[in-house]
Amino acid sequence: GGFANNIGHPVEDKAAFIRNYKFIIAFENSSYPGYTTEKLYDALVAGCIPIYWGDPLVSRYFNPKRFINYCDFKTEDDLLARIKEIDENDELAASILLQPCFADNKVPANVASSNLVDFFQFIFDTEVPKPVAFSKTKKLHHMVKTTAKGYIKKYFNYPADFR
Repeated sequence: GGFANNIGHPVEDKAAFIRNYKFIIAFENSSYPGYTTEKLYDALVAGCIPIYWGDPLVSRYFNPKRFINYCDFKTEDDLLARIKEIDENDELAASILLQPCFADNKVPANVASSNLVDFFQFIFDTEVPKPVAFSKTKKLHHMVKTTAKGYIKKYFNYPADFR
């Protein structure tokens, strides 16, 4: 991956790269209420079963039947037993994969495409005082804006049959 470059090259398409795995470890950098990054979402979109650790409130938005929540287990042995159970039972794995990704099968308002676009548009259109290193900051701002719009387009244009 990108951090340790343990595969020898950058991954150009994360979804395509992870798509062939049954399980994906989706651990956040820290556990904090409301802090959920792309890690869980990317694994769900790729059709994998995420093994998630992070936001203690993650089930408010994501369907807890669609992923394995590390925090639901008293010991790591219990977690490993559950992973092994799912791995050895194709019907059980399929039943998990068929679950809707979002709680109550509803895309949360805070990640709906139109709301995200509006949010980023607000950020990019907000006037800020001239930065000290204006030219470098302007270039960085343009890179972030371009990347954010590409990310939104790639990941948040939900198809009609998205589960």
